Amino acid sequence: LEQYQARSVEELLSGLSPSLTFHDGDMGSHIQLNGLNNDYILIMIDGRRMNGGVGGQNDLNLLNPANIERIEIVKGAASSLYGSDAIAGVINIITKRNRNKVEVTNNTRVGEHGDVRESLSFGLTVGKVKSVTGANFRHTDGWRNTDLQWNQQQLKPGSTLKTVNRSSNYTFSEKLEWSVNDLLTLNASGSYYERWVARSHGKWTYLPNDFYYRNYGFAIGGKYMLGKRNYIVADISYDRYG
Repeated sequence: LEQYQARSVEELLSGLSPSLTFHDGDMGSHIQLNGLNNDYILIMIDGRRMNGGVGGQNDLNLLNPANIERIEIVKGAASSLYGSDAIAGVINIITKRNRNKVEVTNNTRVGEHGDVRESLSFGLTVGKVKSVTGANFRHTDGWRNTDLQWNQQQLKPGSTLKTVNRSSNYTFSEKLEWSVNDLLTLNASGSYYERWVARSHGKWTYLPNDFYYRNYGFAIGGKYMLGKRNYIVADISYDRYG
């Protein structure tokens, strides 16, 4: 993943699997895997189901690319073990665990049309406690392909509607891990996400409302080793998206 240097989670996934395609929308990404859409693709974060799908779209902007350690993609018959909403496949995004006393990762990109992407990850280890703090910011002024707009059954010039609307979003996240002993590990995580989308109204008002939504959630859990390969995992999580 470090060698790929993708600008977003969508670019990471597209590079890992050519059968994954994305189409951006105001509320997130329309995803297709092997010809099937979001309804049949299960996205998980550290083995937990990702919440926050709106209108058949998954907003992957709430994930910080700098906090991702690896991505597992399960396709075919094996994905059916996860239920009917995983017929196309399962995408499990594994976030980073701090392995050094102090670890800092930063990725900044600036492009045309006011495109700014900033990803920051800060890891710290104190005794048996490990912490990874992340911050992610993304902004675009938007752009358009043409000033033509369909109105009264004909194309008319002069529209200010954009192909991609002006938008901003940011995410803050925290992940804690406590190794109680050689057998028991406890963990806790939390995140907060906000997104604004400013939709141009154009010469003919079709889109009178801008978008604003946010997500915050937390999870706690633990892992108990029964042997070298066997273990028990228990966790509870809460997400609020609106």
